[in-house]
Amino acid sequence: MAATTYYVDPTASGANDGSSQADAWESLQEAIDNFGGMADKGDKILCRHSNTPDETLAANLEVDSANFTGNMTYGYLPVIGVNSSWEEDGSRYIIDGDSNTYDTLNSTSTADYIHWKHFTFRNGVVGPDFSSGSGNNIMTNCISHDQTGAGFNFSGNGLGKAIGCLVYNCDTGFANLPVNFMMLFCVSRDNSSAGVYLYTANSPPVIYGCVIFDNAAKGIHGYRSKLFALNNVIHNNAHDGIGLNISDAYQSGGAILFNRITNNDSGETSTYYGIDIGASDPCVTGYNYIETDGGAGNIKTDNLFTFLNLTASTTTDELNVGDTEFGYTDDDNPEDFDLDASRTTTWRTPIALPVHETD
Repeated sequence: MAATTYYVDPTASGANDGSSQADAWESLQEAIDNFGGMADKGDKILCRHSNTPDETLAANLEVDSANFTGNMTYGYLPVIGVNSSWEEDGSRYIIDGDSNTYDTLNSTSTADYIHWKHFTFRNGVVGPDFSSGSGNNIMTNCISHDQTGAGFNFSGNGLGKAIGCLVYNCDTGFANLPVNFMMLFCVSRDNSSAGVYLYTANSPPVIYGCVIFDNAAKGIHGYRSKLFALNNVIHNNAHDGIGLNISDAYQSGGAILFNRITNNDSGETSTYYGIDIGASDPCVTGYNYIETDGGAGNIKTDNLFTFLNLTASTTTDELNVGDTEFGYTDDDNPEDFDLDASRTTTWRTPIALPVHETD
């Protein structure tokens, strides 16, 4: 069957059936409710950004229909924000929760294999919320901000991903990352709780190339969780940079490698650590640069296998819009390194992260 492109435009005044730019559906909810079946290979939905916001919700945005889903046979259904000329250039379609009154995207178990690209979700009760059974959704270049709850909530097990996404001014940034989830090149900042919250006892999620800073609790908080954290910057969070807990029969563990973990315990309470793992399974930590600047210590070694971590006491680096790397040179604090020469180490990401970008 031939692939079909469908259209959403709140300014359209045609037949309102999604079949063309002139006859576009007037809201994303109309597209969801009237899509009419499982997507065929190559189908996509384009959402035209022309106002700020494009939609102010009058009810929760509910993705709860088996008639709006991708599938394992034909692949993901792309739902894409485009500019006013219907071109995909990174412009985000903006959905507003009307002064924290409504959920800005609530996806249930019947709506899966959807790739959401170029959206801003703001001022709602919760940002995109993927429940159990809808764990194969992907978010790319999306922003969630000023939600009273989590910015992004991924509680469904599957092969879900967040790629190049930003969350700020929410409760938790990225919440309930499940088994096998991948969080890649994302930013979580200025949230009133943890930057990232994990809740899984099985295969660990992967957090790679992310910046997690200025959150009011832990940078990464794991409860009953394993974790692979690689090549991240975790900076100036109020509690531990990374803190994984153990409860009941569940075990923490995984690998924490090549990260820059600096100035956490930002309130200098001498309570929190750069890395704090309460683990019955060993957790490997290595090649990290860690500074606590007034906290309880750099690493709390509770059944950790640690090697070649460079630790120090202060940092002055700041994060700026469009940065792709943060570097540091250490001359005086070899600690875990038996080296005489100065060492320069740099965190890098292949994309410019939207550290302070807003919609």
